[in-house]
Amino acid sequence: MAAIFVSAATAAARRRIGVGGVVMCGGRCGSPASSASVVSASTPARYVFEVILDSWMFFMGLVMVLSNFDILVVLGRIGKELDLRPYVLLLEGEAQLPERIMRNICNELDKLIERGEMKQCKNLRRLLNKSVSFNGVKEFDRYEVPSLYLQEPKNCWSLPLVSLTSIAVALPNIPAHEANKLVSGVGEGLSLVKLVDGTLDRTGDMEHVKNAADAVWVGVELYRKWQDKDLQNTNMGDETYKETLQKLSNLGEKTVKDFTTRIEDIMMENPLNWPSKVIAANSMYRITQTILLDNKDNIHRTDKVLFEKLCVMISDILAACLTNLAHVIIFKCHNDATKDRQENVRRAAVLLGESREILELLQQHRLPSLDHEKAADIEEWRASMVHLQ
Repeated sequence: MAAIFVSAATAAARRRIGVGGVVMCGGRCGSPASSASVVSASTPARYVFEVILDSWMFFMGLVMVLSNFDILVVLGRIGKELDLRPYVLLLEGEAQLPERIMRNICNELDKLIERGEMKQCKNLRRLLNKSVSFNGVKEFDRYEVPSLYLQEPKNCWSLPLVSLTSIAVALPNIPAHEANKLVSGVGEGLSLVKLVDGTLDRTGDMEHVKNAADAVWVGVELYRKWQDKDLQNTNMGDETYKETLQKLSNLGEKTVKDFTTRIEDIMMENPLNWPSKVIAANSMYRITQTILLDNKDNIHRTDKVLFEKLCVMISDILAACLTNLAHVIIFKCHNDATKDRQENVRRAAVLLGESREILELLQQHRLPSLDHEKAADIEEWRASMVHLQ
């Protein structure tokens, strides 16, 4: 399969620049190579490696028309089947680069991928195994929940994840080791989720929302606290999970109302400008109210069953978010500064190795029909899923 894609990419490259077998490297994808970026067989090996990495970036840009997972099949076999020589610009009359140099370049890329494979997230993989669909993306926040303000802050991927994890940890009668496993899995996932949130947020509008998620997660991961409230002491004695949820909801509601009733700065009328603490509180209010609505008539659901349902919901959101990883890997290779771009290619290779098993797992899911830009936005996911109902 990989060989087919490589051939298609090579043919596309040749058609794009209108020459027989020579592809320019250096500069932006599809732009002419500068004189400083010309690769010669006599060029020092270290410099050749730098420039060929740029060629690899160019190849990655060319295959963006392929599906994300097929791209990764190609890149995952970069040192085995992919011949980079057609992507090297040679001066007239120059010989091809020696096979030894090409092999060393491919071996270096393989080593970067293998380095990433050594860092694969086992706890995250176990958590993702709970997901069989993306329904959690739609279910974590119901539109029937009354708003506390005229507008609602938008969600990034990480905010509902940390809110749901906080709620799961706070549930009564859940063994500590089960809560700890969940926190470990979400923690490993968030390191990748933040790449998606950070890389694909082109405008920076979501900065306060991402900061809210980061602040909450520090408390949950290190101290099992949500905004200074000890999550493992939210329930006392025979308290039910509904009472625990209502307490967390009341805390969130009070924080939001205390802030919104005193708004004087016109900038604060936009929820994306709210303090991180208030954005996190609004998320907690809406999600706890959603769970209470879902369980309004369910008097027999146990704490353990609800905990498992929340784990599945968390897994669904993680899975949906991480379908963007292939695009992030490619995007990280597109940087205007040549020096940064080459370093980003190396990081992308490590990330490919780190996320390989996760991406293979996600191939079992059926993806919604969203372009790259919309697929990076959890609100677009929710809108598309509601539309399909």
